[in-house]
Amino acid sequence: MGHARLPRRRSGEGVALLRGHAHRASLLVLVASATVALLAACVPPGEQAPAANPSTAVAAPDNAVDKTAATPCAEFPPVGPMPGDVEGWWNGTPADENGNVIEDPALWPDERIMEHPRVALVATDTGAVISTWDRLACGQDDAYQATVQDDWPKGAIVIVDMDTNDLLGTAAGADG
Repeated sequence: MGHARLPRRRSGEGVALLRGHAHRASLLVLVASATVALLAACVPPGEQAPAANPSTAVAAPDNAVDKTAATPCAEFPPVGPMPGDVEGWWNGTPADENGNVIEDPALWPDERIMEHPRVALVATDTGAVISTWDRLACGQDDAYQATVQDDWPKGAIVIVDMDTNDLLGTAAGADG
């Protein structure tokens, strides 16, 4: 029975083949490293790059909000029903006499909107946050936790500045 003969390799042929694979692998590492370096350069100084797995990343609430960092929004995105929530200057859309939205905060008819762009409605008996209205983030602030004060009216819903915890009024009389 005859044996199949394997083709004979020339001396050094296997080494050259390995060198070719090694060269491709080193090119791949070089390209990957350059990509990571370029992406890292896109992160502004003083900030961290996003977490590798966003589904497990947890953002810490930022209690010290810079009120000058963002232009306040005139309109909030639509939200579903929030039991106990009421309308007022804190969540209304600034508009002119024809009902047109006033986008420029300098022209808003109620200066409280600019003075207190981050407002929460809080039930004083339980400390439960009924709703938050953050014009700097243009939405809700789910991280806000109320600190009920002894001088707040009992059995009421109060309007509170989320950054200073100042009592701005009660829901019944604050929209005036």
